[in-house]
Amino acid sequence: TNTMLDVKKIAEAYNKDGLHAVFPLIKEKCDNMENEKLSIALTGEAGVGKSVFINAMRGLGPNDEGAAKEGSTEQTSEPTPYQHPTLPSVCLWDLPGIGTPAFSAHEYLDKVKFETYDLFILITGDRIKENDVKLAKEIKKMGKEFYFLRSKTDIVEENLPPMRQLGEELDKIRIYCKNNLEESGLPTSQVFLVSGKYPDRYDYMQFCDCLESELPDNKNNMAYPLLSYCHSCMCSLNSL
Repeated sequence: TNTMLDVKKIAEAYNKDGLHAVFPLIKEKCDNMENEKLSIALTGEAGVGKSVFINAMRGLGPNDEGAAKEGSTEQTSEPTPYQHPTLPSVCLWDLPGIGTPAFSAHEYLDKVKFETYDLFILITGDRIKENDVKLAKEIKKMGKEFYFLRSKTDIVEENLPPMRQLGEELDKIRIYCKNNLEESGLPTSQVFLVSGKYPDRYDYMQFCDCLESELPDNKNNMAYPLLSYCHSCMCSLNSL
């Protein structure tokens, strides 16, 4: 990995020329990390809650300064960047909803410049649709990471019949989504159940842990502060 190569390079410099040879290498590494950017694209059909989730990841409420506009009437018409408020190397991109008249499925990839993002978060509604699968397959072709987030899980809890257990109901949804993806040719894809309304509940923390463990080293170094920030936000919410 890149991290192991960096450590080896620093060790060789130290063994050859001593401690003074190490400092320039460390400074170079730090400078490179400062200049690198992590671009995370959130995509999916219109109305699934991309803007809500972007605000949750940035620790912002809908009325805070710089927050993404939320609501079904606030449809994104072009890729919109949202800089993280405390992590300058991290940028979250709210992509237009696929399947709208302005962004049909066959034009979508070119219009939003899909190849420019480092990883993708595909947010779905109550079920995974054909457009979601198409996007996932295109991302897979590019060799980039993607994660399925099933949004609005709080509605499942609110509508739960009195005799049903929430854990069992959520397991059924996970199995349904997993089977749906397998039948669509995406057998290894994971689905995380989340809620923009209650970001401290359900599978959000598991999603953060998975993201941290699967990113390449150079991107993981940049994502780690974001994930730590998200964890701290969730802990703050839990303590309220």
